Amino acid sequence: MNAVRNSTNVCILHASNNAFDGWIEYEEICALMWRQGAGHGKYHKFDVEVADPDHPVTKGLPLVFKDHPDELYHGLSHMHNTDYHVLATAFSSIDSGGTGQEEPMILVKNYGDGRIFHLILGHVGGGGGMDTFENRDFQVLLLRGCEWAATGDCTLN
Repeated sequence: MNAVRNSTNVCILHASNNAFDGWIEYEEICALMWRQGAGHGKYHKFDVEVADPDHPVTKGLPLVFKDHPDELYHGLSHMHNTDYHVLATAFSSIDSGGTGQEEPMILVKNYGDGRIFHLILGHVGGGGGMDTFENRDFQVLLLRGCEWAATGDCTLN
C-alpha cells in the first residue's frame, strides 16, 4: 500500500472489487466494493451514461454508450467513507433484476499520490462468450482508464 500512496497507480476491474474482505487499505483504494447487499440482475444490454465529460478518461467520447453487454452491479458498499469521483453510470432496471436506480459504472480517485481507475464493468462470458470484452466501447474505456491511471492523461481515441 505504501507503493500506491507513493504514486504507483492502480486499475480495478469488475469483480476485483469483490476481493479481500476486511483489508481496509484495499477497500479504501476501491472505494466501492461488492459486500453484503450487493448484486446484479441478469446479463443484458444497457446504456452507460457519462457523468463527467470533462475528465481525461471520458473527454471527447460519446455521452452515452448504447447497448453495453454486461452485468450491471448494484448496491456496492461505499467503504470507509473514502472519496471517489463517478465518471459514468447506468440505470439498473427492475425488469433486469436491478434496483430501479442509477448505479456507478466507472469511478476514479486518488490514494495518496496514486491514481485509481475503477471500471465496474467487465464480466466475461455472460452472453455465451466474451461479449463485454469484444465490445469496442468497453475496450476504449478500459484502455483510456489504464492510460490515465498510468500517466494522468489520455491519448487514445
